[in-house]
Amino acid sequence: TVTSVTPATGVANTNITPIGTGFTTDSEPVVMIGGLACDVSVFTSTRIICEVAANYAGVYNLSVYDAVNGRAACPFSYDLILNITNAITVSTGFGGGIYLTLAGAGFSPLFVTDDAVNVTAVTTVVTNPGACPTNPSGGIPAPTPTPVPTPTPTASA
Repeated sequence: TVTSVTPATGVANTNITPIGTGFTTDSEPVVMIGGLACDVSVFTSTRIICEVAANYAGVYNLSVYDAVNGRAACPFSYDLILNITNAITVSTGFGGGIYLTLAGAGFSPLFVTDDAVNVTAVTTVVTNPGACPTNPSGGIPAPTPTPVPTPTPTASA
């Protein structure tokens, strides 16, 4: 029987400890989070230490199996959180906007390339600064700004 999981929230490649009673010590148990096995490093009859496998961020069911007792009663889940390790911004010049590249773990596979996700869907709003028929230095009339449409997210290659 599993009585607790510590911590219940974290990032991939960190250790968790399911604690309980009646785990066999005859063979290594299997701890599954969201269908992926944790890498077990320590196990006793009351606790298991294992490393959480990489997966996308989300809340997953946690199950413990051992060769003698089968699946342990386990109403626990593990909240795998997004782990951003780096953010790089690049300005894009006269057209406005910024490209933001986030690196880390736990990203959905929809917008990921080589463990990084490019966020390109940025809403850009250009506002009219008021009634000003000419530019500040005089001369030809200034163009009237128009709203820029919001781009549709696309996965980068």
